[in-house]
Amino acid sequence: DSTNDRIMAFDPQTGDLVNADFIPADPTNLSTPKNAILSASGSSILVADQIDDVVQEYDLAGNYIGVCAPAGGPNTAILDNITGVALRPNGNLLVTVTGGTNQDSVAEFDTSGTYLGNFVAIGSGGLDGPFDVYQRTADWLVSGINSDNLIQYDLTTGAYIADLAAIDNFPQQVNGAANGNVLIGNFGGTQEGVVELTPAGAVVGIYDPVTLGGYRGVY
Repeated sequence: DSTNDRIMAFDPQTGDLVNADFIPADPTNLSTPKNAILSASGSSILVADQIDDVVQEYDLAGNYIGVCAPAGGPNTAILDNITGVALRPNGNLLVTVTGGTNQDSVAEFDTSGTYLGNFVAIGSGGLDGPFDVYQRTADWLVSGINSDNLIQYDLTTGAYIADLAAIDNFPQQVNGAANGNVLIGNFGGTQEGVVELTPAGAVVGIYDPVTLGGYRGVY
């Protein structure tokens, strides 16, 4: 909940609210949380903090542990205006960077938070404003909120493969459907809604109930 600077917990099957303040608002250590994932060890929760420019770490009860990445604390030459986080199969952490000198890249960190360089190079394949990074069987997908597209990168090297699909406009979180299709929470434009694509990038549908709008996430 990036307005109230907290992490809310919901039942994964029913969507029912479990705890509105699983990680409560904390003006000292949390400013505009954007994404939360389980750590590689499974013993903590990693939170992308967009304004503090770090990945914060909490225990499984929601108690603050400290900064996970970058090791040593904020460094806007590495992370600035971050949103999406994901884990590589080897446990390394990937973080999308949309601001600062490392803008338009996906940074990589080891499990101790040490910066290893960029997994996806700055502007690779025309990437502009990476919001989220999502792993599939044979590639990574990165949504570009300014380049208005979904881009494929190599699973092991992070090299550009191809544009999977153009998205109009401001595609944010990416996720997978049970049938292997791709889901995108798309904030605005002619495709505002949850956009569903085939694995090859063809549009299956755009879901935009009249009571909703401004989609940022999808599960």
